[in-house]
Amino acid sequence: MPKVTDIANELKQAIDAKDEVQIAFIASEYSAESREKIAKAYVASYGKELPDDIKKALKGGSEESLLMDLFSDRHEVRAQHIRDALSGRNDHMAFFDTVILCTPEDWHETVAAYTRMFKKPLVEDFMKDVGRKEDWCLLMEKWMAHERVSRPGSPEDEAQRLDQAFDQKNTAYLIDFFGTVPSAEYRPIAEAFKAQNGKSIEQAIATIYTKTDYYTFYCAHFALLGMHRLAAYLINCACNDKGDEKRMRRITGMMVDKCLGAKHAYKIYGDMGTDIERCFDKRMAPILRTLWRVK
Repeated sequence: MPKVTDIANELKQAIDAKDEVQIAFIASEYSAESREKIAKAYVASYGKELPDDIKKALKGGSEESLLMDLFSDRHEVRAQHIRDALSGRNDHMAFFDTVILCTPEDWHETVAAYTRMFKKPLVEDFMKDVGRKEDWCLLMEKWMAHERVSRPGSPEDEAQRLDQAFDQKNTAYLIDFFGTVPSAEYRPIAEAFKAQNGKSIEQAIATIYTKTDYYTFYCAHFALLGMHRLAAYLINCACNDKGDEKRMRRITGMMVDKCLGAKHAYKIYGDMGTDIERCFDKRMAPILRTLWRVK
C-alpha cells in the first residue's frame, strides 16, 4: 500500500477535479479499515474532513452520499442507516441491507456507535419499534445477538430436523435454527437437505412464509452461505426497472470490500455490470461498476 499521504493527495486532486469515478476507483483499491486511515491522513494534510470536501465539490444525490460513506466511519454510517430505517414506517429492505448484511465484528462496533450517537441501546430500540408479533422480528432479534452455537447432530441429522420443522410449521425451531447455526456448519446442512428432500432450503422457506417473513429468512439463508451470496441477491433486488440508488448506497458503501465475490455469485441472476448499466443513470452506473470491479 502506498503512503497514506500520497493517497490522500490523489484524492484531493480527484475531488478538486470533481472526478467521481476517480474517487470511486481510489476507494475501490482499499479496505474499509485502510480508507479510514486515508481519511485521517487527509485531515492531517489539508485540515478538512474528507467527506466534507467531497460534499462541497460534488452536486448532491446518492452518488455524493455513497462516496462520502466510503470515507466515513462505517459503523456510524450503518448506525445512521438503521436509525433512518426505524423512523416513521419501518423500512424492511434497509434492515436486510444493514442488519443481516453485516459481520459479527462490524455489528459489535455498530451497536457501540448507535448508543454513542443516539443515547439508546440499538437492539432494545429496534425491538421496541418493530415489536415481537411476527416471525421476521424474532429472527432479527436472534440475528442481532450474534450468538452462534454448534449443532449437535451430523449435517444429515440436522437437515432431517429442519425438514420436520418446515413440515410441522415449527416456527420457533426455524427462528432458533437460522438465528444461531454457525455459518461454517450451514452449507453442509443445506447440501444434505437438498439431497434428502429434492428441494432447496430456499424453496422450503417459500412453502410457509410470505412477504417480510419470507424475505428475512431468505436473506438469512444467503448470509449463512456467505455474505457475498447475500450481497449478490440484494444487488439483484436493487437492480429493478429504475434502479434503487438508496439500497445500492447502503450495500456498496458498507460492504463492497468484504463482498467483492458478489460479482461471481451474481451470475445466477445475470451479469452484474450489465444490470447496473441498465438500471442506473450515467452518473451512478460508472461509480458502481468501478467499486464492484465489473465492466
